[in-house]
Amino acid sequence: MPTGLRIAVLSLLVSLACHARVSLNRIPTDGDESSDISVLTSAKGRHDSDVTLWNRAGRLWQARRERDWAVSYEFEEPKVRERMSLEDYVVRAAELQPFNIESFELIRAESKLNRGWALVRHRSSLMRFPDVPARQVEMWQKWRRIDRQWYPVPPRELLAYPEAPALRDADQENRLKRRFEESWRYRRTKEWPELYRLCDPRDRATIDEKEFNLAEGMIDYLSHDLDWVEVIGRRGRIRVGYRHKLADPSLTKLQPTTTFVIEYWVKRGDSWYRDMKRP
Repeated sequence: MPTGLRIAVLSLLVSLACHARVSLNRIPTDGDESSDISVLTSAKGRHDSDVTLWNRAGRLWQARRERDWAVSYEFEEPKVRERMSLEDYVVRAAELQPFNIESFELIRAESKLNRGWALVRHRSSLMRFPDVPARQVEMWQKWRRIDRQWYPVPPRELLAYPEAPALRDADQENRLKRRFEESWRYRRTKEWPELYRLCDPRDRATIDEKEFNLAEGMIDYLSHDLDWVEVIGRRGRIRVGYRHKLADPSLTKLQPTTTFVIEYWVKRGDSWYRDMKRP
């Protein structure tokens, strides 16, 4: 096998393996991803889901401000609380919490199916560096609903969740979704030249088309599960699960596996292309 092709194949397989380590399985949903987004800007909003999220977010941030780790423990997901007792958590949190939350303001809450976002403005300082001036930060905190209860998404899993709908371009997300489905048709039917055409034109100068085609052909893509599409400005991300197996005839006994990956896209002119230089 030529060196360039070997590198391309290895890069593709490593990419799938790396994504498999950092990604989550798809979040259970109660309907189609295109469902209306619920928005709440006060606790008197109309949506029960958002009222619950608003109240949960407020309670968590109040506990953080008061350094009430016993209450904060309630916001750890069940699988975490199964592994760690309240007593151990309180000791650990008191030792490791890096920030002192001086004040906070809960501004807005949004939810879509089992995902939620809370817009929070807080002023905080560093516990270990009290001489460093406090900073005010405004952030969208990501949440997820498990067994009808809201929990903040753990830091190590934030990449697997889209940004808040308020930051995104819904019209372009629909366009990117169609573009992705076009790429899936080419991948499923092994039309590699057409799939190559969807790579960012700025990347093609450094990606040999023949090696690209051979590398893609090393894997049989059987089906896909589109989790979410995100567009902010001219940048897009798509989280998708591919059910795949190696195309090598000598490995036919290997069972197919599903790997969730995040694909990066970029808009050039009026068209969307795969951004091959992003991780």
